[in-house]
Amino acid sequence: MSEALNLDGMLSSRRDITRFKVTEGSHIFRILPPFGTNHNNVPSRKIELHWGFTKKDGGLSPVLCSYPTEGFCPICAKVKELESLAATLLAQGNKEMADAALLLTQMDQAGADALRAQAQGNLDKSDATLKDAGRIKARRSYLLNAANKNGELGILEITKTAVDALVCLMKQYVNRYGKNPTSLTQGCWFVFNRTGKGYNTVYTVEFNKKMLTLDDGEQVEKVDTEALSPNIITNFDKLAYDIHKMYIPVSAVDLQKILAGAPVDEVIVKKPKEQAPAPVAAPVAVAPAAKPAVTLIIPASKPEVKVAAPKPVLAAPAPAVVPEADDLDDIMSILDG
Repeated sequence: MSEALNLDGMLSSRRDITRFKVTEGSHIFRILPPFGTNHNNVPSRKIELHWGFTKKDGGLSPVLCSYPTEGFCPICAKVKELESLAATLLAQGNKEMADAALLLTQMDQAGADALRAQAQGNLDKSDATLKDAGRIKARRSYLLNAANKNGELGILEITKTAVDALVCLMKQYVNRYGKNPTSLTQGCWFVFNRTGKGYNTVYTVEFNKKMLTLDDGEQVEKVDTEALSPNIITNFDKLAYDIHKMYIPVSAVDLQKILAGAPVDEVIVKKPKEQAPAPVAAPVAVAPAAKPAVTLIIPASKPEVKVAAPKPVLAAPAPAVVPEADDLDDIMSILDG
């Protein structure tokens, strides 16, 4: 695998992205090596996205939470406010329900019905408020470059539970076989399972196993290390996604505007890539221009005589200024841009 920076991969946000999600059932994937900007040899990237906000065309668009970078996020603050309000309404509704039941024991049917209706209203408001909070609450997930058995390379998005299980298996693979589980040539395949729905959803990860027949006919299970598609191995640096460039960081100030109702793509505008400045020609020293010859006229009774002024002496040309070599950091900043 080439360790060189893949500049084409840095434009991954403009490519059609193949996404892998672990839906209900079992899915087999190979986790690919760390890749992209400042990956620090970590094959995944943790992101926290707020959903529930719209673009100018009405479509939904996620935005990155600003808390990890700024220590404050107005959307997270709003979520806490809504959750607190929902808890207050729930407590009030439950108390009113209890009071209604007490009125019934006192044979006050009308009072109990009125209080029960009021209680139900608070309980409904609590549910609605909690749903509003859940709609915009940050969702944490992890992005990884992965491949499936069809030879496709894409971005796998999984939960923290799945990541924790995956890390445990990777450590086992390293300890048992002494190999890198994300290696293009020596890695292994994993099975990602999802069962249940909603809050009852469960994610598990395990090694994909294959049956191996020994010389004596005995069959044993073996971790699946089937080779990747040759296309992925050969062109990994061109096919992989820079997962660290996929979502634009958003400031808390801009998130406040979005929270107030501004369309996401009106606040977050992707800047066009800056053009590298045109090279500036090196300055060249130029000798001063020679003054024109002067004709002197001497008034006298004698015939007019024209005397040519002496020719000026031209200064020797100054040596040309050689421009300094381009600074390497400036070159890389242009490429990174």
